[in-house]
Amino acid sequence: MAIVPGVPSAALNIGTVWHKAGELWALDGISEGGMPTNRLATWLDAAFVDTMKDIEEDIGHPLTDMDKGYMDEQYALLSAMAINYEAKYTTPLPEGFTFIEPEQTVVIDVPGSPHKLEGTLDGLIKSEFNGLAYVLERKTYGNRPKEEDLQYGDQYVAYLWILQ
Repeated sequence: MAIVPGVPSAALNIGTVWHKAGELWALDGISEGGMPTNRLATWLDAAFVDTMKDIEEDIGHPLTDMDKGYMDEQYALLSAMAINYEAKYTTPLPEGFTFIEPEQTVVIDVPGSPHKLEGTLDGLIKSEFNGLAYVLERKTYGNRPKEEDLQYGDQYVAYLWILQ
């Protein structure tokens, strides 16, 4: 029997917190000057605290000092990501788009089987220019993926299937 950390993997925690923070940031509203009412980092704090509580509920006990240190390292990475993301994009949505729904979960039947395909999109957004709906995807990665890998990967193909 192996000893494993009491908290989920770093990638899972980072993704969970990042998506919660992005959703809260997007729902927060936009000021008259076109900027978000609050900074992404404000929502990162709230999402991180929520995720820590969820982990403690899942494992059935408070986090150990070692687990807290591990989470603190992840929070430092997320803080840097938030600063850089906000510096590059400035707002939660591209100009000319509004949310249909952030963090939209879609469940569809898999034809010819008893199975279902479930996917959670970072957001469904609508263009003010042409009225069409688009998927908003906030990718996090250790090494920048090739665009063709994103376009033909399983996640992209599943999105196409879910949204038809």
